[in-house]
Amino acid sequence: MHVRRDQSLLTEVEEQALVKWVVAKNKAQIAVGREDIRHKARHIVLARRVQNRKGGRKRVTFNYAAYKVLCGKLPSGKFFTGLLARHSHKFSFKTKQKLEDKRAKVNCEAMIEERFEGIHGLRAELRDTGIMDESGIIIDPKRVLNMDETPQFVDYADNKGNAKKKFAAGVNDICVSAETINRECNSVMMCWGLDGSNYGLQFIVGRQTITESLTPDELSHFKNEVLDDFKCSTFGMISNTEHGVQTEAFFFERMKMLDAELALRKVVRPVVVMSDNHASRKGTDCFEWCFARGLRLFFESSNTSGFLQALDQYNKKFHDA
Repeated sequence: MHVRRDQSLLTEVEEQALVKWVVAKNKAQIAVGREDIRHKARHIVLARRVQNRKGGRKRVTFNYAAYKVLCGKLPSGKFFTGLLARHSHKFSFKTKQKLEDKRAKVNCEAMIEERFEGIHGLRAELRDTGIMDESGIIIDPKRVLNMDETPQFVDYADNKGNAKKKFAAGVNDICVSAETINRECNSVMMCWGLDGSNYGLQFIVGRQTITESLTPDELSHFKNEVLDDFKCSTFGMISNTEHGVQTEAFFFERMKMLDAELALRKVVRPVVVMSDNHASRKGTDCFEWCFARGLRLFFESSNTSGFLQALDQYNKKFHDA
């Protein structure tokens, strides 16, 4: 028979199972809140009744708190107070971080293995271009670049103010759950080199008045120089698109700007430019021109750049700040 405390809703064995479920749900990127835990506790009590009917050594008696839950009530606030006090070393309630649901489905070990070690993976690409030697050492970090947009979402106020809600997660775990995200935005396209160099910015805006009316004349032109001592560039461009996102035509212009920056830095070609799998990267004219200029475009698999691409991780910290 399970050992239990007289006034507790669950036995020690049942509580351990509940806590294990809470931590496991967060690790599976489905963080649960207080209401979810209350319902799960009630399901455990109902399962106890089923087990009791079978008889045997696993029979557990019901106290008054358990009878109330058995009759349809959910566990009270006192239940949470005691649960957190007894298991504070295992889980706590935190503000969850976003993980877009379609990206959650491909966030797995097999995908990571394929990305780095596959036949067409990053290691094979770096070796084919002569950037990495057979021992796995990158010979020239200047020849590895990472390019990505950092969007400024138009409607990005969920989980703030009155909408803020906390969910359960392991003490040392990040609280995360999959959800959909509104992608309407204006964007800034960034490009970094593995050597730490920051290349020129491309500003992508969805309103023509921003470039024509709201930008002072002295800011509409960029001083196209590369400052190697400071590992930065004064190159830049402003692109206007219908929805403030990248297009094939403007991505082509951005690659031409990058080609000019690399030429000023006298970077050996070919170089590998890592990017996400956005459709704007795949224009035939741009792709053929880049290949001829020694700009090897390496695309992440769909919906994986959020956890595989270094620049995406930086952009995420930028938005969380």
